[in-house]
Amino acid sequence: MTTAPDPAPTPAPDPAVLSPPRRERRHELDALRVLAVLALLLYHASRPFDTEVWHVKNLERSLGLELFGNLLTPWRLPLLFMISGLGTYYALGFRSAWRYARERLGRLLLPLAFGMAVVVVPQVYVERISAGMPDRMSPRDFHGSYLAFYPHYFEGVYPSGNFSWHHLWFLAYLLVFSLAALPLFLYLRSERGRHWAARTAAWLRPGRRIFLLALPLALIHVALRGLFPSTYALVGDWWNLAHYLLLFLLGYVLLPQPAFKEAVEANRRLGAIGFVVAFIGRLALAPLLVPIALYSIAYAALLTLRAVIEWSALVAVIGYAGVYLDRPSRILRYGGDRVYPFYIWHQTVIVVVAYFVVAWTAAPFVKFAAISLISLVGTVALCEAVGTTALTRRLFGMKD
Repeated sequence: MTTAPDPAPTPAPDPAVLSPPRRERRHELDALRVLAVLALLLYHASRPFDTEVWHVKNLERSLGLELFGNLLTPWRLPLLFMISGLGTYYALGFRSAWRYARERLGRLLLPLAFGMAVVVVPQVYVERISAGMPDRMSPRDFHGSYLAFYPHYFEGVYPSGNFSWHHLWFLAYLLVFSLAALPLFLYLRSERGRHWAARTAAWLRPGRRIFLLALPLALIHVALRGLFPSTYALVGDWWNLAHYLLLFLLGYVLLPQPAFKEAVEANRRLGAIGFVVAFIGRLALAPLLVPIALYSIAYAALLTLRAVIEWSALVAVIGYAGVYLDRPSRILRYGGDRVYPFYIWHQTVIVVVAYFVVAWTAAPFVKFAAISLISLVGTVALCEAVGTTALTRRLFGMKD
């Protein structure tokens, strides 16, 4: 008697595609979140010495410090938006859509509102009392104490008025992205969406394909930057909105994928080389192409180089972090819990400290070092104070 052959076993589903998101500890991304915010502190501490307008300015400028700031610019905020996308991925894995939206409002809108009413005020006050300071942003003058200024802070919207979110624009944009993209996130959380994300990351893994993601960034820069220069006012700020939304979505889709982690780690050296070469090339070409006409070949070339610089830096930073920082650390665990209030406080502390330090008789690098060190200590102290009560933790977006 013959028996029918056993049926071929059904292939087991890929758990990376079909299982819900797991809360895996990505130590290297925790480290990068802390390092990116520290880079923000150093960048903003250098701003009094560059050649652009800012909230407080030193009389003597420093091309060296401006170059230092330009080296940090291509990756510091893009990295934070990508890591925020990863945080959204994990948050939605353990929350309903309604609970997620309510949590985002609590952790973003409340700190934004409190920060605009309390934390940002000293920055605007320093601007207003700095009569005669060169390249001061929104140069309107005020004469009087901080307490006398505070009621005037709510008169009009910055820059013609005083009321502003200054560096807290990041929270406003993150809130808008988190809620506006929620339908897309819910689709990507489905079986079909997870399958698509895993296949996309797998397609990007071989060879140098990971660098193709510079192309959509270049398209956004070339199409929008000339017509919509940065305002950080949300309304009409189309270049920043499209740019940072794309990075936020890339963080949601790709950062959780093992294939993406493998790709950036394998290409980290090429990313670093690409960043240096493209940065030097753009630095050399820019003076030769001034003035530059919108949507000319030179305009497109420079902005494409900017996209290459940005994405190469991200590949290098994320790749090297994956190789060298993917391990537990007490220092990074300490910093990770305080990174949110650190971001909220840091620029206000820098502006107040810089207001006094720029009056010193010292070289720009000495003043920069002093501003950086004093601001770091002061911001950490304020973060410690914030972490002591449930109310202040909630006001600064810290977890209970």
